[in-house]
Amino acid sequence: MQMEITELIKKLIEFKTVNGKNDEFAACICFIKDYFKPQIESGKIYVVEYEKNGLHSIVFSSQKNIKPDIILNGHIDVVNAEEKDFTPIIKSGKLFGRGAADMKSQIATLMHIFKNIVESEEKKSVALMLTSDEELSGGNGVGYLLNEIGYRCKVAIVPDGGHNFEMIVKEKGGFWIKVSASGKSAHGSRTWLGENAVLKLMTFFYELEEIFPPLKKTKKLYQDGVSINLGVMNGGKSINSVPDRAEMFLDIRYSEKMHKSEIIKTLKKLSKKHKLKFEVTDVVEMLETDPQDPYLKKFKNIARKTIYKPIVITKASGASDARFFSAKGIPVIIMTPNCGNKHGKNEWVEIKSIEKFYDILIRFINEI
Repeated sequence: MQMEITELIKKLIEFKTVNGKNDEFAACICFIKDYFKPQIESGKIYVVEYEKNGLHSIVFSSQKNIKPDIILNGHIDVVNAEEKDFTPIIKSGKLFGRGAADMKSQIATLMHIFKNIVESEEKKSVALMLTSDEELSGGNGVGYLLNEIGYRCKVAIVPDGGHNFEMIVKEKGGFWIKVSASGKSAHGSRTWLGENAVLKLMTFFYELEEIFPPLKKTKKLYQDGVSINLGVMNGGKSINSVPDRAEMFLDIRYSEKMHKSEIIKTLKKLSKKHKLKFEVTDVVEMLETDPQDPYLKKFKNIARKTIYKPIVITKASGASDARFFSAKGIPVIIMTPNCGNKHGKNEWVEIKSIEKFYDILIRFINEI
């Protein structure tokens, strides 16, 4: 089983499923459909494909409906990487490659589990939902399938968060904003005749950091409070010209300690003060799922007995598609095998932890 899943992960990693590479997404989806071809042809699996704003999703179901008992959810898109990162390698018990941790290892595990479920004599009501836009915010994938198509379930398994078998029960909310400035161009040697749009944005940002100070440096993966990341800044046409236009894009994350409306109110007020244009380009809602929910308690108990250690209940700074399920009142289970360097160099998953992860999931599904 471990060898089969490992080979499946390697094949999935080879697909360069990054934003804009539509052929790679199509090829990856075809590969996944071929994996289930015997079960599809025999009528044990029903398949429905969806498209929203050019982004594709596919749902495999053991029964022909949109309200299964369990939804296994994952995303095939990954963040960009160097060409070599799409050639998986195994070293020192770890599998390296883009998507090894986020989240092609988990998808391979879910695929293997789903195939075993539909081949078993006990007819479980399960669906495998795979989307292609989680790294873009998820609105055209899971958001679309739940909010517009109407998919529902009793419990969702979204193995896209946590570290080394931790369980995530809260994820920060966030939003992306665009702030634009206008100035007056002038020769770079006569700055007093112009008005520098880039400097206007910098002044805005430094004042914003006074209101929301940067979070303390720590090795911890989670901190409460507001974090602000200046991800992109554009402005100016040449080094010897005062820029008359500039724009910055901010990624802002918040916890339950401050509501997003308060943050947006502050941003609008500060933008107005500096005569800047302010626009919210995307919103990510917080995830909150009850750790005392019967499904989560059962899963936690099974995980503890499988890996022989206490299961840590924790929070995440980032976001995942799990939030779309929690927004519908659906309990969500978020856990991953031992993996690391998500979105970074040398992304990896520990191979032996995949078997433990598989055992936890299959035992949970079989017992509910």
